[in-house]
Amino acid sequence: MNALLVTHHWPPFTHHSPSGGYQRLAYYMAQLCDVDVLMWHKRNVAMPDDGDSPFPVHRVITPSSDMFLERRLMLSWHARRMAPSFNLVHALYPVPALFPSRVCPTVATVHVLPGIKPGLWTKYHGVIQTMAFKRTSHIIVVSTNLYDVLADRYGSKKVTYIPHGIDIHVFKPGRFDTAALRHRLLRDRFRLLVLQVGAHGSDIQFLMQLAKRYQDILFLIINSARPHRLSNERQDIPSDYPNIKWMRDVSEKDMISIYDASDIFFRPLKFATANNSILEAMAMSKPIITHAIPGVTDYLDDATAFLVKENKDLMSQFQYAVEHPDEREEKGRCARGRAEEEFAWEHVAQRTMKVYEQIG
Repeated sequence: MNALLVTHHWPPFTHHSPSGGYQRLAYYMAQLCDVDVLMWHKRNVAMPDDGDSPFPVHRVITPSSDMFLERRLMLSWHARRMAPSFNLVHALYPVPALFPSRVCPTVATVHVLPGIKPGLWTKYHGVIQTMAFKRTSHIIVVSTNLYDVLADRYGSKKVTYIPHGIDIHVFKPGRFDTAALRHRLLRDRFRLLVLQVGAHGSDIQFLMQLAKRYQDILFLIINSARPHRLSNERQDIPSDYPNIKWMRDVSEKDMISIYDASDIFFRPLKFATANNSILEAMAMSKPIITHAIPGVTDYLDDATAFLVKENKDLMSQFQYAVEHPDEREEKGRCARGRAEEEFAWEHVAQRTMKVYEQIG
């Protein structure tokens, strides 16, 4: 079987780290079948070298704007032209499934829906998604809350829940020496390092409350947005919070080192589906504090995380985690074990291959 995998995320043009996004699936599908990858490329930007990929990578030159999803639609149109040469097309995100689904069995993986994450952009995105879903041969969802919506709409036979994966060989504790990094971050001033990666659903006001209460703990936020975009209120972190540190444009190696150096991964959420940063923290054997909401509970349970059912319990759960280092260590160890047993890309690829065999 030969499959064309279509994605608008591919190093270096991705908001994920090179090994942290869904596009990493391609490397593991290539161990099970013949794979080509099709992705976009920004006009007037030097073409990167894909020589280290174990499969052909095809790039479509597109405009710089994607305000109306024009780049993804152009990518989709090119996928339609290539589709007859393959047994199936797997659109790793749903919009590129629109055109190839007319001429070839097509799978679309869904990461978010307007019903899960309301907003004008997701609503517009959802219109194109709906057109694609009607024609695709199968839909893969990365969380059961997405499954509930789409199975009700298109039937359970057309929809399969397969979790987002994590590369446990890349995100692995002990790969780098973090002693110097930890000393540089904590100095002699802080006793613990609490890490947050990503900004979706973040409550910066609550984080400031924590920082004020625990002035001997360093709160480190890694995000690609500017600091004032960490909250809907667009408020900056005041300069009198010296124990809140913000970083951006962090390399994958540095990010893995920071994960490894941290004591707690703190990620309150308002909605959840793919959980990239939670999976990374799991693989790095970190104790996680987050909300027990749909999407999260597909990946975490009470054995692998400090789960909070209501916002009012967030402060007390944080305090409990800070005061119980042995339990933090145990939950981190269990989280790594679950990542290895359920969410490693090897397992996700095997389950995805069954979908390919079903429709190919």
